[in-house]
Amino acid sequence: MRIAAGILTIIGGFWGVTFFPTILPELGVYGALSYIPGIIALIGGIMALMRQLWGLALAGAICSLTFPFTGIPAIILLVKSKREFS
Repeated sequence: MRIAAGILTIIGGFWGVTFFPTILPELGVYGALSYIPGIIALIGGIMALMRQLWGLALAGAICSLTFPFTGIPAIILLVKSKREFS
């Protein structure tokens, strides 16, 4: 379950980084700030795959909610697999 959660988090982070800023009509401060959740989601997905830092992996899964089709299952799977982390 940890691997699936990590992959879903990475996919959600990728979609958040690539498509969420294009929704905003202007890439001012808000456009630059929209990259932060996607980057956190990518790092959290990597941490989930490496089985390290459950808190950061959970934060990444929460930040991947910018694309909820992968974010919600990632959070559920990650919470269920908390015992797999060191």
